[in-house]
Amino acid sequence: MDPSIWSAGLVTSMGALSLGGLAAVLGLWIGRDKSRPIGFAVAMTVLITSAVGVGVFQSFLDAVEMHKKKADLDNMMTMVTEIAIASGDEELAALIEAESGVTVTIPEPEPVEDTAVPTEEVPATTLEEE
Repeated sequence: MDPSIWSAGLVTSMGALSLGGLAAVLGLWIGRDKSRPIGFAVAMTVLITSAVGVGVFQSFLDAVEMHKKKADLDNMMTMVTEIAIASGDEELAALIEAESGVTVTIPEPEPVEDTAVPTEEVPATTLEEE
């Protein structure tokens, strides 16, 4: 199962930003000078709401980007682990263990068998004179 981008920190920050924006708009309308045109309050409401919306959306995009970076890092660590196992590089395996905490088991190298085809000795022949 893929971990969700909706972490407690993201939800909390979005909620706090929205609550702050709501408080700003509410304070604007409660403390509004009635002698001023209503268009100023409406314009400020639109600006505050837009700023809050941009902040919330940017937080979401940052969370998506961080999620993708973590997935890419996991894929790279998996590839490097496979390389360490395939090559038998114990120093690389130790580095992976130190960085990720995952134990990498390097298999024992298989004994190399002689795969050359045995050659038969050919007896020396003598040339017969005719």
